[in-house]
Amino acid sequence: MNYRDQIIELWTEDAAFRSSFRQNPVQALSNAGIVLSKEEQAALQELDFGASDMELSQRINPLGKNC
Repeated sequence: MNYRDQIIELWTEDAAFRSSFRQNPVQALSNAGIVLSKEEQAALQELDFGASDMELSQRINPLGKNC
């Protein structure tokens, strides 16, 4: 499983991960064992996580299951 799939799985199935990810996405991913490049970390810091869990789930996994 690639890290994108891991992130989607964690986001859709783990409410604690979603909460942690909203606060500090880079740290949440690191805690889950997912290491990103500096460029990927910077891109994550620029994203707006103010939408609801349902809206964010649909953005990251439009054909998958929702939270």
